Amino acid sequence: MQTQTESHRPTRPEIDRADVERLPALRPGFCDQCRNRLPASKRKHHARFCSAACRRLWWQIAAQRGAKLYQHLLIWRSYRGRKDTPGQGVLGLLSNQVDAWLRERKDGQTDQETGRGNQP
Repeated sequence: MQTQTESHRPTRPEIDRADVERLPALRPGFCDQCRNRLPASKRKHHARFCSAACRRLWWQIAAQRGAKLYQHLLIWRSYRGRKDTPGQGVLGLLSNQVDAWLRERKDGQTDQETGRGNQP
């Protein structure tokens, strides 16, 4: 039996950060967030970030962008992209969104850095 102090909210599954941290770096020897060269002490340990600040910013941006991709994938999965459904063209939207994020990275800006949030 639950006491009054226990929450009735469903718990949200946590991202297994260890699984994500084990993924290869975008460019070995460079920070995945700021793209600066990693210090020699971190390069030999296959680090992906140059600092705790870069790691935190990367996770914050990944959480926001991941939620958007997840929602698009759920819509696509429900309708399989069939014509005249909400799923029509979703794979193209996903591709366009990832392309825009890659352009932002190339230009050295992120939603967090520009203050745009989740605006298109």
